[in-house]
Amino acid sequence: MVKDAASLRILHIGDTHIDDPETNHYLEAIEKHIAERQKDESTKYHAMTSPGDFLQLHSSAPGTANRSLEKVIPNVIKEIETKEHHKRQLSRYNSTIENIFKRNNIKEGETQVKDIDERVMSEIQDIIRERQKYVEQVKQGLIDDMITSREFTLDDIIPIIENDYQAIGNRFQRIKDLGIELLAVPGNHDTKHVYAMDTENNGPFTFVDTREKVTLTGYDGTEFIVQGDPNTFEIPPYINRVLAKMFNHKDETRSAEDFFLNYDSGLCLDPKNQCKPNRMGLDNLEADQKSGKALEIKNYQTEARDRMRNAGTADIYLTHKITEHTGYGTGDVAAEYSKAVATVLAGHQHGIQIGEISNLQELNQAIGSSTEIEEIDGYKVKVLEFDPDEALQLNGGTEFAFEVVYGSNKKVKEVIMYQVQQKAA
Repeated sequence: MVKDAASLRILHIGDTHIDDPETNHYLEAIEKHIAERQKDESTKYHAMTSPGDFLQLHSSAPGTANRSLEKVIPNVIKEIETKEHHKRQLSRYNSTIENIFKRNNIKEGETQVKDIDERVMSEIQDIIRERQKYVEQVKQGLIDDMITSREFTLDDIIPIIENDYQAIGNRFQRIKDLGIELLAVPGNHDTKHVYAMDTENNGPFTFVDTREKVTLTGYDGTEFIVQGDPNTFEIPPYINRVLAKMFNHKDETRSAEDFFLNYDSGLCLDPKNQCKPNRMGLDNLEADQKSGKALEIKNYQTEARDRMRNAGTADIYLTHKITEHTGYGTGDVAAEYSKAVATVLAGHQHGIQIGEISNLQELNQAIGSSTEIEEIDGYKVKVLEFDPDEALQLNGGTEFAFEVVYGSNKKVKEVIMYQVQQKAA
């Protein structure tokens, strides 16, 4: 914390993974909070920043991916319910579970999970996973057949993604209408269609990763430079396999480059930026600078450097994945352009991150062990110290948001953490 007059106030939100914009309790809470704060000129936010992952492109949760597969699901159900070999196999799984229940006197709907022996519970879960895997294999087989026959094409998926971004953009427009700038970068769950929400397309967001810089002016006229890039290396999960087959179909004229973002932004050729050990198996990229992937990364980095020009001019770096302490390494561009900033505002990991603190339990432990006390608004509170010479890395995960207050010296003056919780019915 730096003792200096408040100049700029930003609300940094986490990944949203929106399945329904109108019933998203996180967005509802954020909107109400901003509406209250914008009433007072001395407390209003100048901007809200988002690290992307607007869509939910994993079919294990409700959202865009599930809607994109709606044409397939009835066929899967029909296949399972009508084909005898599927019925027999699923019946075996169900019978095995029933026998485990009988053998251990487990009564469905009555026996509490906590009362089931761990080994028995593990046995049940193994069978359930096998059953799910079998159903998934049936679904994948049907998807492949439907893609081959052109019964299932990009025209069944792209309009759903476009409509979801339109709905999300409309929802965020309500927040922008409160008198606040919305800045963003896309995440690894997003596609190129995310830019339909850009202000250049009459959307609510200014996407920092498509501009040299964005300038925010504080209460006292101090100008803050925001730069950023996605800094991710993961393609949209699960649905990518489906789309890849569609793009590769002999009758398809569209290409993956028209749809996917450049997900090489978080890969690194400089060994200094790679984590040790590298969990993603990407630690040998610098060994072959002439490989196809290495050349793709170089091209991305050249484009990003040309866009942002000279490194060291930004005060705030907005990105999808934080540039330190993640255990995955960081893209060369993000490492280079975030070096001299006050904060790196990011997302990706679904748990909270503050510097080296990587989850709520670690945060509580750090606060508990702190011996420094300050009085704020009449309350004695414990204070955590961070290295003022390093960018403060902030990621709200999926249920927190940070209010970041910068002083006129462009240093972080104060950070307030908000937890967004859904009220019980």
